[in-house]
Amino acid sequence: MQTLEVKYANYSDWDPQKYLQEYYASIMPDEQYCLEFLIESLKRSDSVPVALDFGSGPIISHILPLVTKAKEIHVSEYVESNLVELRKWFSADEAAYDWRPFTQEILRLENHQTPDASDVGLRETKTREKVTYVTPGDVRDPNPLGEAKRNFYPLVTAHYCAEGISLNKDEWRTYMRNIMSMVKPGGMLITSACGSGSYYRVGESCFPSTELNPQDILSCFLDNGFVNLDIRVRDLPEYSEQGFFYTIFACGVKSSDT
Repeated sequence: MQTLEVKYANYSDWDPQKYLQEYYASIMPDEQYCLEFLIESLKRSDSVPVALDFGSGPIISHILPLVTKAKEIHVSEYVESNLVELRKWFSADEAAYDWRPFTQEILRLENHQTPDASDVGLRETKTREKVTYVTPGDVRDPNPLGEAKRNFYPLVTAHYCAEGISLNKDEWRTYMRNIMSMVKPGGMLITSACGSGSYYRVGESCFPSTELNPQDILSCFLDNGFVNLDIRVRDLPEYSEQGFFYTIFACGVKSSDT
């Protein structure tokens, strides 16, 4: 089979609006699976004083469920245009992206049978109140948020992060180790990753995505001292034109001996 050579775009050319319109114009299958896994995994977690969503992109829907478990939420993202997008929503700017359909679905998944507009508004208000820290963070740094945040967070989420900046599995393992270093012993990490493709497409631009399989995820969690693992794969053949064919979701607890 002939291998197609892909020219990667630079993240300096990243357009969060294009990304949101392509992947979050509605609740698409990959996001539905992600929210289901995230909410189910959070039900296994105790309440925590603080949680971190690392590598958030311009996405709010992965932060909204953390309200049920964390008294305080920290958010970190590397790309400045994504940080601008996040801050617009956190400040309730009228120009911010509308996440209300996602909020409603999150509430439904959390067993609110018929969430209405007031339920949605309350969750979004609580989220804005609990997000106390929005900061740049670099997954390539051994201490992505500084040494003070090493072994700090009892709950960390990182969706579509490490594989979206790495060019090979060695880099990906290094970046995952950097993320995992911020999890407190006894704390939980919940991740989502694109699988099978070497890129993902936003419009006409292709961005890197390390080709991963479930065994890669399993080995990475085990090698970094995580136990009580839950790893799942969801096939997404309809996304082949975007460059990937399935997503991998994983949750684990960092061993207290680590």
